[in-house]
Amino acid sequence: MFSDNNKIKNSLVILWIFVSLNYIYCDVLSAIDPTYIKAAIDGSTAVEISPALLLFGGILLEIAFSMILVSYFTKPKIGRMINILASILFIIVQLGSLFVDEPTIYYIFFSIIEIACMSLICFISLKWRHNEK
Repeated sequence: MFSDNNKIKNSLVILWIFVSLNYIYCDVLSAIDPTYIKAAIDGSTAVEISPALLLFGGILLEIAFSMILVSYFTKPKIGRMINILASILFIIVQLGSLFVDEPTIYYIFFSIIEIACMSLICFISLKWRHNEK
């Protein structure tokens, strides 16, 4: 299924775009969720919304965006390793985020999709046997 380097690279690029859009849309839904907005205004969220937290979220999303470029432009050996590491990082972060507070049903829905996509990226990268080109 994934034997050709270009097919693998293109598949990884598409998966990173897909998962990035899911991260963004889930955040958009959270931003318009009346319960979340009220908790943020009252200061009763499980985690304080601070510039540092927002920076952390921005860095994570930038890593996902960067993986689109890494997957396409790096040599297979390097791209494989970075994809494995990044997907494992995102799986850990997403799983951890489910235990910070009681997640909403839409957050669980997106988390399942995001974890499945990251697992697929990791699986494809682990199985990627490459010939340097």
